Amino acid sequence: MPSASPHCHGSEAPSAWVQRWSHLLPPAAKVLDVACGEGRHMRWLSGLGHQVTGVDRSGEALEGARQWGDGGLRSEEHTSELQSR
Repeated sequence: MPSASPHCHGSEAPSAWVQRWSHLLPPAAKVLDVACGEGRHMRWLSGLGHQVTGVDRSGEALEGARQWGDGGLRSEEHTSELQSR
C-alpha cells in the first residue's frame, strides 16, 4: 500500500469503533462500506482479509480510494446518491 500524506483525507486510521468491532466479522466477510469517502475503513477491512465494496455519492472521493487500491486490494467502489426525495 502506498504511503499516504498526513494531509490526505482518507489516510487517517480507521475510527475507534471500526477498530474495536471489526474482529466480530467472520473471516473473509463481504463488507459494504456506505459513505466510504476515500476509503479509510475499506483499507482497514481489506487488510484484515475481507472483500470490501465501497459506495459514496462523491466520485472525487472514490478516486482517492482508488489511489491506494493498486497494491492487490480487493475492493470495488460505486458512486450513488442515497437521498430520497
